[in-house]
Amino acid sequence: MAEGSAVPVMHISTVHRAPDMRIYQRECVSLAEAGYDITILAPHDRPEVRSGVKLEPLSRPRGRLARVLLLPARAFIAALRSRAKLCHLHDPELIPIGMLLRLAGK
Repeated sequence: MAEGSAVPVMHISTVHRAPDMRIYQRECVSLAEAGYDITILAPHDRPEVRSGVKLEPLSRPRGRLARVLLLPARAFIAALRSRAKLCHLHDPELIPIGMLLRLAGK
């Protein structure tokens, strides 16, 4: 891809931590090496960049019910506010969020 034309992609997970090997190494680092502008939105301690991949933290609420209800809502709002053109959802529980993101033009 030409300089400055990297497609912004956000990989979203509410279950797995941002540096999870399947998400980070196998998918996102590979896409970053191919020229994509990759951000992982997932539970993590702090914002950082590793191997060209931006790790954007989602704060993890206490309790399973709060996680199931609050994290997808937080992820949806963060994805809407992002400049990502494509959103990749890692967890099946995010399918409703994916439908809403699609309606919103993501």
